Amino acid sequence: MPMELASLPRWPGIAGRVALVTGASRGIGRAIAEALAYQGAVVIGTATTATGAEAIGTRLATISPKSAGRVLDVTDEASVESCFEWIGERLEAPTILVNNAGI
Repeated sequence: MPMELASLPRWPGIAGRVALVTGASRGIGRAIAEALAYQGAVVIGTATTATGAEAIGTRLATISPKSAGRVLDVTDEASVESCFEWIGERLEAPTILVNNAGI
């Protein structure tokens, strides 16, 4: 586990919650997604490309095993619906939403 995550204080009430982080494949979105996963949240990190979604999903799953990556284009209604359907089939509805997509 990276030293940055290990040095984070524990955030009460995060463990076990489902979090959706848009724009999670790099930068601030990735840092937020990793921090939430470290706190015990099940994080769905999204990216606009399959490569980005796979990379962030692999990374998040090493921190919080039920976490995953998904392709999501927040400007495309069908993409948003598909992502939420996927989440709904596997997890509870997200109670944490980080709107970080850079559009």
